[in-house]
Amino acid sequence: MSEFKDAYIIVKILTKKGGKPQHIFLVNSHNEILEFDTMEKAQSVADLFENNSENGWVYYVKKV
Repeated sequence: MSEFKDAYIIVKILTKKGGKPQHIFLVNSHNEILEFDTMEKAQSVADLFENNSENGWVYYVKKV
């Protein structure tokens, strides 16, 4: 029996025309969903992206 480790991903919320939110999973340079080993690492990157967003996009961390 194999054990699965927790992984964390970053989700970006875009607002489409008409105000409807769209949730986007961030990907790496190989178009694979970007995963982190710890919540702290993922939250640090999500905070960095959100602080540098010129459009006010929201980023949050999701445990998978």
